[in-house]
Amino acid sequence: MGHARALGLPHESSQEAVLAMAIPTSSVCVILAVQFQKAEQEMASTLFFSTVLSLPTMGLFIWLMGA
Repeated sequence: MGHARALGLPHESSQEAVLAMAIPTSSVCVILAVQFQKAEQEMASTLFFSTVLSLPTMGLFIWLMGA
């Protein structure tokens, strides 16, 4: 948020960028891990924790951005 302001981005662009970064990881990572049989458990854990933590994270960022 501070970096976006320092770069002089408009407020709406800053909000969109911050929320885009708070979105959880994609399930494509898990699909590729299973297909290539590499780091399957780690990718599944990453997807799970990023999804669980995305709700409070996005809520916090929305509140901080004043949307």
